[in-house]
Order: sequence, then C-alpha cells, then structure tokens
Amino acid sequence: MHGGINVFAFLGNAYRCSLPWDRLQREPRGSLDTKTVEEYRNFLGTLQDKGIDVMLVLQYFANPRWLAEKGGWTIEELADIFEDYAKKVVALFGDLVTLWNTINEPTVYVTSAYIAGIFPPYKKDPRLVIPVIRNLRHGHELAYDAVKNSRPEQQVGISNNTMYFEAINKYCEPLVRLADWFYLNYMLNQFTLVDYTGLSYYGRVSIMPLPVMEIFSPGKLDTIGHEHDKMYEIYPEGLGAILKHFNHKYPGKPIIITENGFFTDDDNKRIEWIKRHLTELHAYIKNGILVKGYFYWSTFNNWELSNGLNYPFGFVDVNPQTMERTIKESGKFYSEIAKNNYLDVN
Repeated sequence: MHGGINVFAFLGNAYRCSLPWDRLQREPRGSLDTKTVEEYRNFLGTLQDKGIDVMLVLQYFANPRWLAEKGGWTIEELADIFEDYAKKVVALFGDLVTLWNTINEPTVYVTSAYIAGIFPPYKKDPRLVIPVIRNLRHGHELAYDAVKNSRPEQQVGISNNTMYFEAINKYCEPLVRLADWFYLNYMLNQFTLVDYTGLSYYGRVSIMPLPVMEIFSPGKLDTIGHEHDKMYEIYPEGLGAILKHFNHKYPGKPIIITENGFFTDDDNKRIEWIKRHLTELHAYIKNGILVKGYFYWSTFNNWELSNGLNYPFGFVDVNPQTMERTIKESGKFYSEIAKNNYLDVN
C-alpha cells in the first residue's frame, strides 16, 4: 500500500492534473485565493522534488459557479476571463510545471454539454455548439499566448478526444464519414496553435446506425461479437490509425497521449489491455511517429465525471470511506514499464 505523493513516484516520472478553478478564483478576474495557491504549490512542489514532471491542465470540464451563472462558454467574454485566469496561474505556478494543457477534450465538452446534455449546463441545444467551439478556440489561443509570454521555454498544447468510428454495414458509412469529419478534421482545425498535440483514445465506436457504446447500450456489442470493457470497444488498432492521422495533420509536431484507459473490475484484463495498446503504440513509434509521452487514465479509481464512483479505471483502488489507497497488480506492472522504459510482450 502506498499513499499520497509516493503513489505518483511509484507509477512513473510524469503526472497530468488540473487545478480547481472554482477554489482558486472566486470571482471573474479576481486574485487567486492565497490558501488554495499555497495548498497546490505544496502539492506541485512535492511532485517536483520527487523528480516528477507535471502537465498542468488549465480547464478540465468543471467551471466555477459564477462562470456558469454568466452563461459559461456560450458568452464571448469567457475567452478573456479564461486568459486572465491563465495569466495568474502561470505567474503563481509556472516554476513548478513542465508542460501545459490549455483545455481538456473540447469535443467531449461540446457534445456532452450541448448535444447529449449529460454535462453541465445540461442543455440539448445544437445551436450553441458553434458559438461554444468558437469561444473555446479563442480561449485556448489566449491561454497559449499567456503561457508563452511568461514561460517561452515551456510547451503548450491541448488534449483532443478521438474515437475510431466503424460502420456495421455500408448504409452506415456516410455517418462514419460525418463523425470522422467532426472529430478528426473540423475540431482539430480549431486548435492548431500548439507546440505538441495531445491525443486521448479509448476505443472504437460502431455505428449501427446510432453510435453504440457499452455504457449506453449494455449487451448490444456482444450481439455483433465486438470485444469491449464496461464502457468502450477494445480496439488497439484504432490508436495506430489515429496516430497516423495526427502525424499527417500536425507534421513535425510531437504527439503526447494525454489519456488512454480501460474500465474493468478485472485487473488481469487491464494488464492485457495495457500490453496490447503499448505494443501498438511502440510499433508506430518505430515507424517514425513522434510520440513523446503517454498518460494512462487514471492513477486512482475516482469520481468518473457524470458516472460516479463505480467506474474503476485506476491503477490504485481507493476506499471512499477511509480514503485508503491500494496499488493494484496492474499498477505494479505499469510501474516496471515506466521505470525501465520497456515492455516485454512475451
């Protein structure tokens, strides 16, 4: 059993995290809260002392209540408010950060908040999608400049959510082309001001004709014989295909895998999943794809966004009553890979 910072040191040499915007900045353009700054400077400083590089995400889905009350990312002013927040975070935490991630998975935020309506503000209003994307793009660019003006030596990027879409029959192929266009072309074209490109990948999504995922349509993937965890289809080959696409889309730009994870209660299956995906990743690195980093999702079993505590992605089990942490066998397996920079696939 391991606790606190020792978990991060045990599992690897880099950690991707965000800061609580709502606790740091209690009002638009306000000064950052002194006690919260001290708390997180201590946390990031301890990571630095342990030799752990930090990728800091400025905005990871959650917005302050005061921001939501102003209209969230639907209002143009939000980009300027986000720039102000970014400048203050860089000024107070920049010496403890190695890499910056401006916004986590804008595609997920837009589709979940304004199309599916499962993220705050829970609005199913496609008319808001384009204004929100425009404001996210503007906010990203302003935040990029805020970091580079203060810390020009530090790399700044964004995390792009990706899926490998596949048609079950020829009649679904136009829908796959539409999904590929939105995820892998239109959205990527919005966020091109980057030093590296972040890539999140979890699996394949079959179109038949609606997108099918185990989390929303349990048992349906079994009827077509597609392997899956409790959320997504397992398809390592999709990661390779998307790496090729990113390499073409961002020539010369390094790629960092910002999220890649497996939702299961079976830890032995998690180990096999890691082997298969890292083997796929290594094959493309050998063929010249410039991948400079990999972050597994997630370190801990956590509160999984809109899905709660019952979605165990983590290398570390957490008792929600006592907060006791226990590293799983998959965490020990991954620790050896990170320590040795080597995967034995035999």
